[in-house]
Amino acid sequence: MDFQFTFNYLGKPTARCSMDHEALANWLNSEIDGDQHKLSAVFIVINQAKQSAVPHFEQRIAGREFSILISAEEVMIQANSLNFNHDEALEEGFSYYDQESLAFCGLEDFESFLIQYRNFIAND
Repeated sequence: MDFQFTFNYLGKPTARCSMDHEALANWLNSEIDGDQHKLSAVFIVINQAKQSAVPHFEQRIAGREFSILISAEEVMIQANSLNFNHDEALEEGFSYYDQESLAFCGLEDFESFLIQYRNFIAND
């Protein structure tokens, strides 16, 4: 996963991620938005997942625009707007575009990403 941290014109930290992980950057920018307390809460859940004796540990953190589901091995980032009905048939050759709304990554990669983000905003 390729990513970059910068500051926008207002001085807010902003993340950009490669394709297939755009939802991760969108989640970080909209839900965490440089807030160390929110970031710490996510690290607590990551540590719980890593230390859990329960084989199928899962913890959901719901946000305004995005929610994340953390398990012992994987993290799913999903836009809350994806909770619509997919039963409607699309014309042949068409599909829903969700690259910016849904992403998966390993727990260790997710933790490493957040550590680097935390270090980036701490050195501001």
